[in-house]
Amino acid sequence: MSLAEDPNYRNYATHIVVKDYPAARADLEACLINPSIDPLHKSMLLQRIGGVYFLENNVEQSLHYYELGEKSGWASLAPYLSTAKFLAEKLHDYERSIAKCDEIIQLATLSPTKKNADDESSDYYITQANELKTFCLEHKAGA
Repeated sequence: MSLAEDPNYRNYATHIVVKDYPAARADLEACLINPSIDPLHKSMLLQRIGGVYFLENNVEQSLHYYELGEKSGWASLAPYLSTAKFLAEKLHDYERSIAKCDEIIQLATLSPTKKNADDESSDYYITQANELKTFCLEHKAGA
């Protein structure tokens, strides 16, 4: 069953729109219980839970779930890039975002990959990380 077919995920979409954040989190957590969930969707769900915590002003839990998404078992740099963007765009923690970007660049350089049906190429992640680093450095300088 895809996430779009999961009633818990559909409930999440409804709850997030009406700003019922505890219910939205519970819906996402219920999606994670599905034994057939793949690492890609597990990562996405964990980071969405982090996003809900952010909407509730719980930055510590939010960041915890973003970092859990990185460790979901999905062999991709997408969750790392998502965390780096979250650090920069939501938390304005430019130093930590730059460090995460450096980690992405290092990992992409050490294990280069080509684009496939499930993921982008290493070059894509290196480009995105460098662009985000530039964004962070510009905003840090203007602070």
